[in-house]
Amino acid sequence: MSEKKFAFEDFLSHPLPAMEPYDDVPAPHPAAVASAYHAYDQLNSTFPGLVADFEEKYAAWEAIWYTGENAISSHSATRAQGPEFEALVALGPKIIPLVVKKLAMPENEHMFAVELYNVLEKDERVKVHPEHGAPSTHGNLLDYCVLQRQANLLVDMNDARTQAINSKHAAWYELCESVAHSSNSSSRTESDEYEDLLGMGASAIPQHMLEYANNPDGWHHELLHETVHGQRSGTGTWFKDREYQQWVDWFEHKDYRDAPKSSVYA
Repeated sequence: MSEKKFAFEDFLSHPLPAMEPYDDVPAPHPAAVASAYHAYDQLNSTFPGLVADFEEKYAAWEAIWYTGENAISSHSATRAQGPEFEALVALGPKIIPLVVKKLAMPENEHMFAVELYNVLEKDERVKVHPEHGAPSTHGNLLDYCVLQRQANLLVDMNDARTQAINSKHAAWYELCESVAHSSNSSSRTESDEYEDLLGMGASAIPQHMLEYANNPDGWHHELLHETVHGQRSGTGTWFKDREYQQWVDWFEHKDYRDAPKSSVYA
């Protein structure tokens, strides 16, 4: 997979607020909250099966937050275990925008979702670190240890990532349009624009799928295959309708590990 990386700071529409001891926890930026809700709504309208599956499993996990040993635990990490939690983890980065929407909700009701986010997210650029806080805040231990602070930062950081992915999708779409006459996949996949999207990692899959839904005849199946499996499909002939339906079925109804894989590598 590509090692190209996006510059996080280039896509922040607003600075991440600093926080000092005894400060009130700064709220996420309203634009970032709106972005989180918009991403959720887009996924719900386009891939309702994914959202329904997530909400059912999330509700089952939420129901045990204050039961058993958790009833007397003030440590959020004690909730990050058990079959209910593992069922969500099995869905993988497909559900990261749905988790971020939980973090963006008012009244601090879903702070424990930080634990789920931190297990799902593998991109260190979009996480809050225990040693140095969040990117661009000149952060401190408060960024990590105050759970609501961490949740709010993650909402802001994911807004920046969303802007970055949208920008790179637009560049790749422009390239694909310029070579529309070609049936050779390499004219789309052997390019800086394609490599830039690979560099966004698996957490970009939900946005890849939304773009794929807008263009089922496109080449997103190759982008998804390489993002998930680390290599292109190696296929010489594609049946576009079948490719699209396989990826949609996986995205809406299956665990991350069950992603479509080319028979070339079977």
